[in-house]
Amino acid sequence: MWLGIGPICLLLLLQSNVEARKAKKKVSEKCKDAPDKSRQAICERMQAWTRQAKKTEHIRPKAKNVPAKRLLDGTVATEKDLGDCLSMRCVCEALTGISSSNCTYRSYQLQKSVRKEYRMMTDLDRARYQQALRKLKDNGMYDNYIMYHLVANDDGIGGAHNGPAFLPWHRETLKRLELSLRKIDPQVSLPYWDSTLDAPLPDLTSSVMFLDELAGPAQGLVNSGPFKGYADEPNATDGATRAHILRNTAGEFKAVYREDRVQLILSFPNVSQMLARSNSVGPNCPPNQYNCLEYEHGIVHNTVDEDMYDTNTSPRDPLFYMHHAFTDLIWEMWRQKWQTRDERATQWPPRPECSTAQHQLNWPMAPYSNLLNIDGISNDYMDYMITYAPRPTCNATTACGSRFLFCDLTKPAAPRCVSKIKLGGQCDTFTASDVCYGGVCVAGKCATGAT
Repeated sequence: MWLGIGPICLLLLLQSNVEARKAKKKVSEKCKDAPDKSRQAICERMQAWTRQAKKTEHIRPKAKNVPAKRLLDGTVATEKDLGDCLSMRCVCEALTGISSSNCTYRSYQLQKSVRKEYRMMTDLDRARYQQALRKLKDNGMYDNYIMYHLVANDDGIGGAHNGPAFLPWHRETLKRLELSLRKIDPQVSLPYWDSTLDAPLPDLTSSVMFLDELAGPAQGLVNSGPFKGYADEPNATDGATRAHILRNTAGEFKAVYREDRVQLILSFPNVSQMLARSNSVGPNCPPNQYNCLEYEHGIVHNTVDEDMYDTNTSPRDPLFYMHHAFTDLIWEMWRQKWQTRDERATQWPPRPECSTAQHQLNWPMAPYSNLLNIDGISNDYMDYMITYAPRPTCNATTACGSRFLFCDLTKPAAPRCVSKIKLGGQCDTFTASDVCYGGVCVAGKCATGAT
C-alpha cells in the first residue's frame, strides 16, 4: 500500500518524471561537457531535479524537536521507533522490550548486520533474505520505501540526489530497510551487488547475477526468480499497473561499476569530491563533478534501465538496494582511508550556495523528520549497526569462494574475481576453465557439458 500524497504533490512528481524521461533524448548547454552519453543523461536528470527542488526549497520540512540520537540515551524504544535505531540496545528495546544491548529475538542473538556480496552468501542466507524481502513486499512495508525515495527526491523536499546529502540519505534508508527485514528474520542482512565483478563480461545480460536463482531476468519483465511480482502499484507517469518490474540491460547504456573507476574515486582526498555538489547551481561555483560517486552510481541505474532508470520507480527493483549497499561500501572505504574518526562525523563540503537548500547540512532528512542531513554521517552506523564483509578476491592458489564467481588470471599480476557466465553467453575472452556456470566454453559460447 502506497503512502498517500496530495494532488499538488502528485502533479509535481509527474512533471519531474516526464522531464527525467525527456533527459534521455536531449542534451542541454549545462550538460554538453559530460564525457559520455550516460553521464549526459544523469546530468539532465539532475537539471530536472534541481528545477523541482528550487520550487520547494522555501518549504522546509517540519522536523521534530527531538535529538537524532534520542534512542541511544536510555529512552525506551517501541516497535514504531525501530527505524530510528542506531544501536543494538535500541533494536532490543523496540523488538523485545528489553533494555539491553544483549538480547535474543526469535531465538537469535541480535548483533550487527554483516552485509555480503550477493553471490558470496550461503544458499541458506540468500534464501532467508529473499523470503524476508518477499514478506516485506507482501505486508506493504516495501512499497513505503519506494514512496520515501520518491517523496525525498521527485517531490523536491529532501536531498536523496543531486548533492552532498545523496550518500547520507541512502545510508539511513538502507539501515531502515535492513531493520524492517530483521524484524521479520533477525538473521538477515542486506547484501550488496558489487557490479565490478560483472564489468569484465562482454555482455551484462550473460552474468549469473541474472539467473532466477539470484536476481532474475536481465531483460524485459522480471516475471521469474525471487523478485517477480514486485511492481504491482500504478506507475506515476501514466497510472498503468503491471505486476512485474522491468529491466533492459541490453539497452543504450552498457557500463556498470569498474574497478579502475572505483579506485579513482577512492583516490580523491577531499570531502567535496565524495559528498560532492554533483550539480552546481550557483554563480561562480565549480563545474559538474562527473567523476564523483553519485555519477558513477547513476551509470549502473542507466544500464539496468527501465524501472531502475527512473527515480520514482527504481526502488521497486531489489537490485536498487543491493546496488546502493555497494555504493555505501565504497563511501565507507573512502571514509576509512581519508578521514579521522572525528572528521567522519563532522566534515561537510563548504560552499552551500552551490547546491539547493535540501543539501545543507542542517536541512531535515525528509521524510525522516527527526534527522538532519548531518546525522547521516554519524559513526554510529558502523559502530553499532553495520559491518561489510570483504569484497571477493582470489589468486593463483585461492579461489573466490563462490560457485557463481571464477578467478580471472588473464593478467597473472592482477588476478580478479569475475562473475561466471550463463549458458549461451560469450566466454572466449577468458582463459579460465570454470568461466561458465553449469557448462563449458565451446566455440566461444557457454554450453552444457561436463564442468
